[in-house]
Amino acid sequence: MSAGKFEQGVYESDSGDYHVCRYQPETTAATFGGVANTIAASAPSSVFWVKLTKGAREYGLAVRKVRLRWTGNAPAGYKADTTFEIPVMTPSVFATCILNGGAIYLGEACQIIGKTYEKMYPAI
Repeated sequence: MSAGKFEQGVYESDSGDYHVCRYQPETTAATFGGVANTIAASAPSSVFWVKLTKGAREYGLAVRKVRLRWTGNAPAGYKADTTFEIPVMTPSVFATCILNGGAIYLGEACQIIGKTYEKMYPAI
């Protein structure tokens, strides 16, 4: 549902590699328990890009994500009773994401209801 201009940044994988990615600013404006979902501060060290919205049938790195649901008012264009996922840009921020913990996305209160770990497709 997000719309707007994409920006280029760096995603830190669990292996310690830094991958170039495209993200929307609201992704990095999210906070989990008060910890900002910032992009990795390092220069890219990988030769391939990471697609943050990779489909289940696509090859490559499936990034770590958190599943959220609104606990306050849903922003315009969102339904209050839906769940959604957003990527978490670094392993250290992902470690702070606690199930049933609080989050802020698009300026509204959310609850973390699930975590999806990184996975490489096809598995190697």
